[in-house]
Amino acid sequence: MSPTPCLFNDCSNPALATGKCDKHKGRAKCTVAACFNQTYARNLCVKHGGKRVCVASGCTANARSHGLCSKHGQSASKKRCDEPGCTKVAHYNGRCMRHGGGRKCKLADCDLFSRLGGCCRRHYTKECTDAFDLKSFATTGPWSMESTAETFRVIDDDDAFKWLKFDDELVLTDEETEILSYFMPAIVW
Repeated sequence: MSPTPCLFNDCSNPALATGKCDKHKGRAKCTVAACFNQTYARNLCVKHGGKRVCVASGCTANARSHGLCSKHGQSASKKRCDEPGCTKVAHYNGRCMRHGGGRKCKLADCDLFSRLGGCCRRHYTKECTDAFDLKSFATTGPWSMESTAETFRVIDDDDAFKWLKFDDELVLTDEETEILSYFMPAIVW
């Protein structure tokens, strides 16, 4: 004699004393007579009104968001360019890059689009850092813009590193060795 199957539709697992299998034992049955579906909401299955229906007139699909189905709801696609006939994605002021939707480089005579820090790639490393007041972005502490600007001045000076010879032996204290071994464990100091 085979065990009684679970009372839910399309479930062939053996039923427990409650009439439900081990998988469905915590689930409720739809309250409509002769319906053996699981409840979704309000003690009803999806078929009998447990899930809300789309509010658009004549639509019987299940509602997903804001009372509308996926057909009548908002599109998840990105905003398109406002220029008539253009299907490109809008970047700035509702327009694509071709139709004026990109920001220009901060330097007055440059017509290129800004990429880094408000400047184009050509001007970011050269003129942009010199043309604008970097001290307005200064913070307190060892990483302030003043100390960073001084570091860049030293790096640009070719004579600054002539004292460093790579043939010289590097002598470290025990504390320095411990710190370096933490950051570079593969190297034996």
